[in-house]
Amino acid sequence: MRWPGIRRALVLTLAAILALAAPAREAAAQAATPVLVVNQERILREARVPRQLAELEQLRLRELQADISDQQADLRAEEIELAGLRGDLPVDEFQARALDFDRRMRAARRAAQERLAGLQARFRHAREQVVRYLPQILARVAEQHGAYLVLDSAQILIASPAIDVTEEVIAALDAATAEVDIESLLPPLDAVPSLGPDLTPGLSPGVPPEPLPRPSETD
Repeated sequence: MRWPGIRRALVLTLAAILALAAPAREAAAQAATPVLVVNQERILREARVPRQLAELEQLRLRELQADISDQQADLRAEEIELAGLRGDLPVDEFQARALDFDRRMRAARRAAQERLAGLQARFRHAREQVVRYLPQILARVAEQHGAYLVLDSAQILIASPAIDVTEEVIAALDAATAEVDIESLLPPLDAVPSLGPDLTPGLSPGVPPEPLPRPSETD
């Protein structure tokens, strides 16, 4: 599963958040872990919301493919029936029926392609909403460790497991999205044709969601 623009977007957003949080970490600098490592691919594969999104997408895809297969079977049966009428119908009537069938066959193919594209667009939008939570999560974990830099493990050759906070980030993301309903992340079907960068109410394109509460604020 591809998560569009994640590395570039997260690096830019996280850099800005860490820059703002830097003064608060100055006092803890000596005890800090200045560099942390995370496996972004694993986070977006194993955290609850992205994992359940992937499972739901596969389910919806199988349902769509089954529906399309049923429609294709009906059209094939009609095609066989029409071919059997070739010798029984006047030429003009047979050609008219054949042209009508061809139009409906083409329309069915277009509709199937549009439905598949719509399904993919809805889940792509949902994944983008999950990605937008990550900069805040990463910045919070970095602040807790007094870190000034968070690197994706895919971009480095070797790192000590002691600075890998992937599990911690997954747990924090799961906690932050514990109340998120998977279906609520999917835009309505009638919005798919005009799907823009963001359909989430109250959010503007490119603007992160509301700041997540810190543990002390939820006590």
